[in-house]
Amino acid sequence: MKFCHYFILRNRKFLIDSIITKNPLKTSWCYNLFNKTQNFIIKIPEICPYCDEKLPSPLPNKLKDLFMNFQGKRLKAVEQFEFCHAHIGEMQIIPDGIKKGYPTVIDFNSIPKRIENFSTDLLDICKKKVKSFYRDNFMREYRDKGKNKINSPMSLMSRIESFQPGYYGPRGAIVIAETLRKLFIDTKILTKSLTIPQTPMEYLQEVLIPEAAVRLIQEDKDITAEKAREIMLESVRFGEYVHNDENQEM
Repeated sequence: MKFCHYFILRNRKFLIDSIITKNPLKTSWCYNLFNKTQNFIIKIPEICPYCDEKLPSPLPNKLKDLFMNFQGKRLKAVEQFEFCHAHIGEMQIIPDGIKKGYPTVIDFNSIPKRIENFSTDLLDICKKKVKSFYRDNFMREYRDKGKNKINSPMSLMSRIESFQPGYYGPRGAIVIAETLRKLFIDTKILTKSLTIPQTPMEYLQEVLIPEAAVRLIQEDKDITAEKAREIMLESVRFGEYVHNDENQEM
């Protein structure tokens, strides 16, 4: 499958004509979208002109809005990615996630209290009374790579997905991080002596956030920590698409 982030990561620049221009599209039909403000009909192709994936029919409102906004523009690579990410989300990420039981609705307001309820577990991890799967992984990589390599951008990118909060997404990550900051950073419980060789904020991001997310998923699903870690890793893309923090009230 073609993903637009492939092109972005390769740092290639694409100047693509608007979808309504003379782009040769691999499509057998188009349906119409009427622009009431400008009194013309835009033909929407069956196949995305940027990644050749099939577009959903009818087009969801989110995609319609993007489509209208991009009319008459030569899109930058990041704009192409935005459009393709949206239709891949609607056609694949959401349906696949629903089949796997990932929630499309989450009570984000309840997260702080839920975390407070198991904060003693997290405190025991900080004080090394209880082992942490994520701290152990970090320390193993730290011993293998050393201080300089472990903090390099490439090293961080290689492990960043492992400490994302799964289907809770970016919105959940913000709530979890803010709650943990109040519990452990603002209170000065989490000190450099406890987190070394990580800083307290690095420890919060790479250890406490995933540990908290695993416990939230365990509660959601009534499952073991091992199974929750699997779900958390597998549901990252679902969370990134469905529970993004953009334009959502906290």
